[in-house]
Amino acid sequence: AVLRLTRPKRMVWKCSSVLLLCLAVKAGIFDLDYSQYHNYDTMTAFLKNISEAYPNLTHLYSIGQSYEGRQLWVMKISGGVDTILRPHVKLLANVKGNESAGRELLLRFIKYLVEEYNRNDLTVRRILEYSHVHILPSMNPDGFERHLL
Repeated sequence: AVLRLTRPKRMVWKCSSVLLLCLAVKAGIFDLDYSQYHNYDTMTAFLKNISEAYPNLTHLYSIGQSYEGRQLWVMKISGGVDTILRPHVKLLANVKGNESAGRELLLRFIKYLVEEYNRNDLTVRRILEYSHVHILPSMNPDGFERHLL
């Protein structure tokens, strides 16, 4: 069966994505130094560290492997009580190997969301308590590793 979203649900998904982007701007994520990038191993370590540090807020899972056998990691971030009616928001980056800035942005955004949730930032708490945010920082880890060479 194919899940078809009604117009109001589609609007919630679109609005949630825009709200998350606005939150990234507020956090100053775009102003950070991007002179060094996480390679696959450091990205994996970063995601595992966040998952271990915030076990009640995050869930790290893989949606499969790349052609060269690297895991495609997704970080799910959500707070509060889990209900079936909460919308799921998906953010992904690094679809092509040379698209590295989006990958770094999402890694920093993950860190921002979990830290601000624990600091009781009202906007972040509302987003994470009323939606599930799934972040796939690297859709193409093989291409990224080749691009680094």
